[in-house]
Amino acid sequence: MKPISVGYKIRKIRELKNLTQEHVAEQLGISQASYSKLESGEVEINASRIEKVAELFKMKPEEIYAFDENIVFNYCQNHGFGYYNTVNVVSQCEKDLYEARIKDLTDQLEFLKSLLTKS
Repeated sequence: MKPISVGYKIRKIRELKNLTQEHVAEQLGISQASYSKLESGEVEINASRIEKVAELFKMKPEEIYAFDENIVFNYCQNHGFGYYNTVNVVSQCEKDLYEARIKDLTDQLEFLKSLLTKS
């Protein structure tokens, strides 16, 4: 089984944080195209860049290397939390952001359901 690349892990963490490639690239001082190449594994990510990404994500570099989305999602599902809690990966602030995002999505779903029942 092929190991998961650091770029893939960064992409998944960025998505969990609901950040765009454009935003992260801007914060890192690089173009979106260059950032995209980091996530896709087209270019190697050096330690200095990992530190900057980790700082932006409010994580430690080792947490990025250790990130496993399956552990995160399985833990959350098994404990009835949905997809916003994590184990040793996100801070309370990030957890609150996930909860707010899920509430927004739930509200949107309810709104769309109400539109369907009106028609």
